[in-house]
Amino acid sequence: MKIALAILTLLSSFSLLYFFVVAALAIVGARLEVKLPSSQSSLLRGSRDGGPYTERGKELMARYYRSLFLVFASGAVMVASGAGYVYLRDGAVGPSPFKSPAFIAAPAIVFGNALIAFLGCAVWLLVCLAGATLRKRRSQPTSDAQRRQIIKSLQWTAGCFVVAALSLVIMRHQ
Repeated sequence: MKIALAILTLLSSFSLLYFFVVAALAIVGARLEVKLPSSQSSLLRGSRDGGPYTERGKELMARYYRSLFLVFASGAVMVASGAGYVYLRDGAVGPSPFKSPAFIAAPAIVFGNALIAFLGCAVWLLVCLAGATLRKRRSQPTSDAQRRQIIKSLQWTAGCFVVAALSLVIMRHQ
């Protein structure tokens, strides 16, 4: 149990750093992707194009908000698993944080959600791979966007599997 909590703490701290850097790079990139002002009035321009950012800038802003949410989620996981690890490392003295109903239910909830997410990501990965196979059979090239989608779905599938496995280990040792 102590090893699983230590691994979870380490992974969540690395993911916190990663998502923080991604968020910082995304907001800087989005600020650089501002549309040049046109000769139209600002009211007409704002209602027609949906904002001051180019399409790439809008994608970067979406990445920024998604990464910012994941920074806070990683931080919460890091604090919770780190507290559990320190409690076990110190010889389990004092009131146990593992006896609280929130800590007892949290791994089961995380496991259920991660398992559902893993199954969804795995199905989407299979759909992407089937589409790539069909395109290959038809001798059509696979675009960069389709490759990125396959890689992203593979990353999400692996990530959901790791989270489900770690939460299952924690549930078994409670």
